[in-house]
Amino acid sequence: MSRKKKRYNKVSSEKQAPTKPQVSPPEPIEVDENITRYKAVVRSPAGEWWFENKRRVRIIAIVLGVGLIVGWLLFELFSMIF
Repeated sequence: MSRKKKRYNKVSSEKQAPTKPQVSPPEPIEVDENITRYKAVVRSPAGEWWFENKRRVRIIAIVLGVGLIVGWLLFELFSMIF
């Protein structure tokens, strides 16, 4: 049996209850859709290469790692059989 959720039954008068100030919605701002943001960072040539090729290197490393593990397991399997 689950517990019933306790209800909040406190009655508040208008003097005690905080009121939210009435705020009008902000005016829509015209934005150019073709904004390009640049991040200026000074990197070494090796750091620049890593920044540009990081994703590709990680994918290749994962594929090579999985391939090495599968190859090693197959080698062990064949060495046990033959």
